[in-house]
Amino acid sequence: MTKKKNRNKVAKGKGEEQKEKVEKAENKSESSKETEVNNNNEVHQDMQHNNKYVNEESHQDIVQEVEKKVKTSESERKDKICTAENCRKDTTNVNAEKQDCEVTHAKEKEQQQEKDAEEGARKGEPMPSAVSNTECASSEVPCAPAAHAEAGPSKVSCGPASSGDGSPGGLACSLCGAPCLGPCRKCREPLCPSCIPLHIFRARCLPWKVEKGRLVATRDIKPLEVVVVDRAIVTVPTGKVCCLGCGREVSCTYLCPSCRLPLCGTACPRAQIHRPECSVLAGVEVPVVEEEAEDQAIFPTVGVIRMLTMKKERPNDWARICSLPWAPDSNTSPQLAQVNELLSGLGYPEDEVEQAFHLGRAYGYNLLDLPDGMVRSVFPLQTRIGHSCRPSLQYIEREGGRHIVLQAVKPIVRGEALTVRYTPFLQGRIGLTKWLREQRNVVCSCARCSDGTELGTFTSSALCPEDGCREEGGLLLPVDPMALGTDWICSSCQKLTKSCEIEELEESFVSRFCKMPKGDLNCYYRFLNELGERFHASHHLVMRMAQFLVILQGKCLESLPIERIQTQSLLCEKLIAYASRLDPGATQNMAKLLLEKNKADLNLAKLDCEAGRITRKVFMQKIKEGVKVEMNAKKILFFNWEKENQESTGYM
Repeated sequence: MTKKKNRNKVAKGKGEEQKEKVEKAENKSESSKETEVNNNNEVHQDMQHNNKYVNEESHQDIVQEVEKKVKTSESERKDKICTAENCRKDTTNVNAEKQDCEVTHAKEKEQQQEKDAEEGARKGEPMPSAVSNTECASSEVPCAPAAHAEAGPSKVSCGPASSGDGSPGGLACSLCGAPCLGPCRKCREPLCPSCIPLHIFRARCLPWKVEKGRLVATRDIKPLEVVVVDRAIVTVPTGKVCCLGCGREVSCTYLCPSCRLPLCGTACPRAQIHRPECSVLAGVEVPVVEEEAEDQAIFPTVGVIRMLTMKKERPNDWARICSLPWAPDSNTSPQLAQVNELLSGLGYPEDEVEQAFHLGRAYGYNLLDLPDGMVRSVFPLQTRIGHSCRPSLQYIEREGGRHIVLQAVKPIVRGEALTVRYTPFLQGRIGLTKWLREQRNVVCSCARCSDGTELGTFTSSALCPEDGCREEGGLLLPVDPMALGTDWICSSCQKLTKSCEIEELEESFVSRFCKMPKGDLNCYYRFLNELGERFHASHHLVMRMAQFLVILQGKCLESLPIERIQTQSLLCEKLIAYASRLDPGATQNMAKLLLEKNKADLNLAKLDCEAGRITRKVFMQKIKEGVKVEMNAKKILFFNWEKENQESTGYM
């Protein structure tokens, strides 16, 4: 029993142990399940938290990425804009540098050609067929006077205008019509590189622009200001016997060995100008040049050859004048026929010959490069300046007949057309009107020409031919001041006189003057008195005679008696009053008269001081006043050409 009990105890003990083990296992499994559930819950919570964090972080990344892309596109857009602007600036700078290089290269080429031509002339080399650019001193220049009067606008065409890239659809030069890289950066005037040197003077833009074929002021201009600087593009003979190189009068003792045309000698200073016609006419039978004959056809033929050679060799220069208006002239038709006959077998079309003939005749300016020269120079800018008997510009300097500067003589307002005088200052209505019509095809309508009394000066009025009426002061006035060949009517008796009769009367007095002994002052004064008995006291013949006496007496004023010096001062005073009406402003005529009067007044003051009629203090005061007058006059008369070499073309 004891063993059984012991066995039961052992079995019971084992059963309890197993039971405890089972309970422990169950408890352990439950705790593991709870742990797993808790772990799962924690993981789920972590996953939810992580998902939330990931979603928030992804959204921020997306936003940042979008913002970054926007900023990048904006930056790229700005970079593109800056790049485009830089490209435009670079293009403009490149164009400007290209223009400057072209202008500089053209000038260097021209200077080298001038040196070569001079060396060739010294060495006596044969004349080539090409035209030397030294003929025009610069192929970068426009032309000369024109048939533009105040009566009406020009018909000149300056070519198309457009937008400015130098292409066929771009900006066109206002002078020659050639494409230009862009307008002037300062004044915006469209000009090609070859025309820019005409527009720049002493590193400044000149105050002009081309408007309807004419030059007008781009701003208000003061007196004595340089307005136009021009160089000749071609030079032609006037028609009289002269050297075909320099234009001096010759006696035909020396002829060119190639073409048998007159030259002044083997050392002609401008022999290169003769090369175009020499190469064309060499070996061709030409008419013999007669020394005494006038209007010989060979000289206008030479001018036509030079014009058409320029058209072929220098098209830019030709483009500046080819569109200028011209009209056939019945008076020159016979001479034109002779020119066509001489050039008939040389391949020149008749229409081109006619155009060149009339352009040279209408726009050639008689600028004498030597004291006895007989040539006409064609200036590109001058051709676009109209005529007026009371002009706003004057020629202030001439350099070898190939270079001119035009200076303002009075205030010019912005937009005003620039004008010069084609004719001499002291000239009567009949000769003035006739010359303008026949030589320039101009009808002037300025204040002087439209007034029968010529601004109250009666410059063309003769006294009535009737003795009784003449004593009463009857003057002849034009019936129609603007008409050529109009009759003249007496202001007292109303009698009509033909224009040809007045012209013959004036020519008779001119012929008498030419036959008078030279240097005889007494004879000249008697002739002046005779003029006053037949013409008005301010008639142009009376004024011309007075001016002649002033110049003649001014050369020997100190040796004249006091009466002549007093007369000199009175003549100067009368001429100054006359010029102030017909030729007002800071003109060379006025400056010369002021100098002559000042010289006479100072000589009179010196004689008065020596005679005791005035004190030394008064005499010194007059000297101070005279110095001021002389300084002001010389400012008008003298122009410093040395400074002109400082002009710059770097403003494009």
